Order: sequence, then structure tokens, then C-alpha cells
Amino acid sequence: MPSKPRTLAGILHRRRAADAEYNRARRGDPDRGVEDAVVSSARWKALRARLLRDEPLCRTCAAAGRTELAVQVDHVVGVRARPDLAYDLGNCQPLCGPCHGLKNAAERRSGGVGGTSSSHASAAYGGARGPSTFSRDRGET
Repeated sequence: MPSKPRTLAGILHRRRAADAEYNRARRGDPDRGVEDAVVSSARWKALRARLLRDEPLCRTCAAAGRTELAVQVDHVVGVRARPDLAYDLGNCQPLCGPCHGLKNAAERRSGGVGGTSSSHASAAYGGARGPSTFSRDRGET
């Protein structure tokens, strides 16, 4: 006798619980207010738009010889570590979504609050852990 198929409601229930836990932890983080204030300001939005207009390709992908459109503007040194550099163009770099996610994940693993683009490149594209899933999916080694 066939079993009842899984419903989307059961999957979403677990997801909602994980999202609620994440949101509780984020609200409890006292340093998060500085980042939220920066990225929601008109000054940041104008700087972000200017950087993406002037440099539309992901900086990490370009260094590796790939052409990916940048969709995120990343702080090389995090806002938590150096709030005074939040609006400095020299501290910002355009990244594609996958590169930004890999950089943030590497920072979370190391416990840091802002790395450098060179450490990001080695961690994201074949550092000590081998080629990233992103690189393998694209047929790169």
C-alpha cells in the first residue's frame, strides 16, 4: 500500500521554526544595530548604487578570470570592526551572490567580523578545503 506523500506544510513548519530561532538570535545581537543603521541609510544606498554602476562585475570572479555580475557590495573590513570605514569606497568591494555568501560563511567559521579579499579568494576557490561547490558546478577545478 502506498504511503502518504510528504506535504509542503510539514516541510515549511520546520523551516519556520528555524527562521524564528535565527531571528531571535539576530535580535539579541547588540552589535547588529550598527550594521542595520548603515545599510538602511540613504548614504549607503547611494554609495552602493555608485559602486555597482562603476564596477558592475564581481571583483573576486574577475580576479579568477570569470565574468559574473555583482549584486552585493561587501565591506572588506566589517562594519562591526570598523564603523568609521562603513562609507569608505576603499573598504567596499562588489561581489556576486555566491562569492558574498562564501566570504560571509568563511568569516562566520573563523569567528571574524571582516576579512580581506585575498583571504576570501583562497578560501572560496580551492583553499585548504578544496574546490568550492560553486566552482565544481561551473565545471571549474
